[in-house]
Amino acid sequence: MPPRAKCLELSRLPRASTRLTKVNFQGTTPGSGINLITRHKGQYPDEYVDPTHPLAGAPLDSRLRIAPHWYSPSIQFYAFPKALLMRPTTPWPAPYPHRPFPALPPEPDVESADVSLQIVAFKSRLVLAQHLRYKIKRRLREAIRLIVSRGASVAKSPAGWKVVFREEDIGAEKWIMPNWTYLAVPSSELYKLPFAEYVRLMRNALKHLSQEIRAFDEKVQAGVMDWESYLSVYGRIKLEKERKAQKAKTNGFERPKEAPLRYACSRR
Repeated sequence: MPPRAKCLELSRLPRASTRLTKVNFQGTTPGSGINLITRHKGQYPDEYVDPTHPLAGAPLDSRLRIAPHWYSPSIQFYAFPKALLMRPTTPWPAPYPHRPFPALPPEPDVESADVSLQIVAFKSRLVLAQHLRYKIKRRLREAIRLIVSRGASVAKSPAGWKVVFREEDIGAEKWIMPNWTYLAVPSSELYKLPFAEYVRLMRNALKHLSQEIRAFDEKVQAGVMDWESYLSVYGRIKLEKERKAQKAKTNGFERPKEAPLRYACSRR
C-alpha cells in the first residue's frame, strides 16, 4: 500500500478565533443504534429510550428507509432520533462520582459542543486489522471536530486537495442537530484516503443530513407527516396491508402458487 500523504495544514494550527474550542463525543448517546441499521435484529417497545416517539411504531425495516441518510462508496451515514435508540441493559453509573479532592474550576471563556456519534465497524465492510479500524474512527472524529470548531473545508491546490479553515462555518448549530444520533458505517477504502478527503466527506454528509433533519422535524411538529403517511409515498403501507389480509385469509399460511398443468402424451 503506498504511503498516505501527510496533512501539513494541521501541524501548526493557529489559536481558535471563537470560544468554541471543544467538541465532546463521550456521554452524549443514551443508547445503542446498532438495531436501527441491522434488519435481522429486532427491538421491543419497552427497549426504546422514548416509546412515545411518533416513529416508535414504524416497522424495523422501514425506519432505515425513513431516516435521513447519506451514501458514498467509502462510507454510509445515517441519522436517527435519540428516542429510537436501544436502552442499555446494564446502565453505567454516574460518570463523575464524588472525589476526595475538589474538582478543578471550569476554563473561562470556553464553550464545548456535544456530538452524538456512533461508528459501526462491520467486518464485512471494514476488512482491516483492529488497530487500523481505530485509526479510521479517530480520523472521522477529528474531521468532525475540525469542521464544527474550526470550520474546516477543502480547497484545490497544485499538490492536490488541502484543508482550509473558514470562520463563517464555525458553529455546532450549522452542522449538528440536537436530539439526533449520527451513525457512520465506514468501509476499507476509507483507510487509503488522505485526511483532506475525510474532511470533504464529513462536510458533505453533515450538510446533507442537517437539511433533511430540519425538513423532517418541521413536518413532524406540524402534524402533517407521520410514519404511515411517509411510507405510503413508497407504497409500502399498501403492500403490507395486502400481505396481512392475504395471510389472514389463509390462516397465517401463504398459499403456494399453482403449478402449470402438464399433459402427458401416451406413446404408441
